[in-house]
Amino acid sequence: MPLDEYQYALDLERPDHTSLGQFPAAMDWGPACECARFAALRAHNLVALPNTGEVTVEPAWEESRGEPHVGSVRVVLGGNGNGATAVNLPLTYFRAAAQQASRGLVAQKILQPREEFHYSVVAFRTPRSEPAKAKRAFTIEEVASPLIVKTASSRELFAQATPFGPAHAADVPLFVPQRVLDDAAALTRAAGADETAGVLIGHVCRDADDQVLFVEATDLIPAKHTRSELTAVTFTAETWTAAESAIRLRGGREIMLGWFHSHPAKFWCSPNCGPEARRECPLARSFFSGEDCALHRTVFPQAYGAALVVTHAEAGMRYAMFGWRHGLIVQRGFHVLNASRAVAEAISSEAIIGEKHEEACD
Repeated sequence: MPLDEYQYALDLERPDHTSLGQFPAAMDWGPACECARFAALRAHNLVALPNTGEVTVEPAWEESRGEPHVGSVRVVLGGNGNGATAVNLPLTYFRAAAQQASRGLVAQKILQPREEFHYSVVAFRTPRSEPAKAKRAFTIEEVASPLIVKTASSRELFAQATPFGPAHAADVPLFVPQRVLDDAAALTRAAGADETAGVLIGHVCRDADDQVLFVEATDLIPAKHTRSELTAVTFTAETWTAAESAIRLRGGREIMLGWFHSHPAKFWCSPNCGPEARRECPLARSFFSGEDCALHRTVFPQAYGAALVVTHAEAGMRYAMFGWRHGLIVQRGFHVLNASRAVAEAISSEAIIGEKHEEACD
């Protein structure tokens, strides 16, 4: 657990600055810690992801108003001989907490559903207290297996790669073979009206020459033992056991980098929709739902964790990639190895994340 000596709260207000109240924010700093650990891996040319080192979380005050008004959050990972690594998280890290507070206001009919509001963040130092003495005869500490970084050549991959999707300087390059997209599309077609899924596997790599970190997906393992429906696919414990067994059988020391799932959007449209309406249906847009975010946060919290969504729309297959940036799940760009001509038109330029996608099809 990170060292955090502050209690955070959200001040919500309407666009005209009418106050809606102040609400405590119980923050989950897990993604922030993963962000700091991965930043250390990138910055210090380490051969393994650091599992040790104290993490501290503290507010950085707004320059104009000062304490207690928060401008960003600073997360620092102790260096253990490599020097400390610090990352600054934007206030968007508090968005989920603000949305949770707004749902309470909607329930009280103070806000209307989807009504616009703004939020700001304040923080107050909590009193120090002496830790309680342990009464147990022994303690149990969970020790995660370290991520081993593979040495490889990014130059060779860039030479055969085509970039797609929104690029951002904070993202490590992610390389995905065209055949992985083809396999995902084939699974999507075969599933018909049901959602389907798979596990992306590969390596976290460091270039042997310039020491730049990158991620290379090598294959897609179809997810077994899932429960598929029209609008959901559910992973089970047997799903992950089967994926791990498949990775061991391959013998390539690959790891689970993320996951894939499909959206059979062409089957979601109302029977009353005509051909043109079906092509323009809002449900055919690429999105990453609240349930998708929850699964990604639980199973792939590592900062390199990626999620591929294939949308089977009336106009054809659409591809979108999602991942972590500054502790938040965002749409990200990726590089397709040996890309086909058709894939360029099938990459979603802008996707929706969270609850905003939940629109009805008339």
